[in-house]
Amino acid sequence: MMLSDFTPFEDTSDLYFKDFVNIICNNETSAENTSVLSYIFKCKLGKENTLNPTRLHIFWWENASSTLAAFQLILKCPSIINEIIMDDDKIYTENLEEYIVNEISSLMLEKISNGQEIIEL
Repeated sequence: MMLSDFTPFEDTSDLYFKDFVNIICNNETSAENTSVLSYIFKCKLGKENTLNPTRLHIFWWENASSTLAAFQLILKCPSIINEIIMDDDKIYTENLEEYIVNEISSLMLEKISNGQEIIEL
């Protein structure tokens, strides 16, 4: 099955993507959270494919659980959030999950070495 490059939403695809992300974040609609989820979609799906509603939905149906897991982990890691907010155009194209795990591990090791209480993930 070939996916058409043209969709009826072509002129408003950016707005459609923003609404899609806002709906997923329905209880957590802070600008920071929607930026994080938007960033995850762009990393995993590709920036250009997030603007195609058909590809966006197919991706979501196949990857909702892993996308939401990455979202929850990133919310626990301020360094990744700051990176996303400072430079939303910088898309991490390598293994996003590996990057998240490395950042969370570094954060936990830093807290252990500083004797801080570790917040349950």
